[in-house]
Amino acid sequence: MKMKKSLALRAMLAKPGIIVAPGVTTALFARLIEDTGFSAQFVTGAGLANIHFGLPDYNLVTMTENLELVKRINDNTTLPLIVDIDNGYGSGVFPPGCGRPGSGGPAVPQTLRPL
Repeated sequence: MKMKKSLALRAMLAKPGIIVAPGVTTALFARLIEDTGFSAQFVTGAGLANIHFGLPDYNLVTMTENLELVKRINDNTTLPLIVDIDNGYGSGVFPPGCGRPGSGGPAVPQTLRPL
């Protein structure tokens, strides 16, 4: 039986060394990265905003849009995903559904939305 993605990511993080996780923005890229032999992938918020919406990385992609794109990527790879969830969508608590895609784990950058 295959290890859950979240457990696989935790096991990788527990080992010494660096995890090389290429940035992924689409389900096709996720498949190509997996086929190349990497052990994890990083879903980049800037990449999602740029590729799917033609927007800059200024936290303009909504939580719902982000989760839907991550679900599509996650459904097309067996690798764990580290997911950029922008600024956490307004609270110190991870957004509802953040763990539901079974992606592995969220990443919340230490930035604030411009006023």
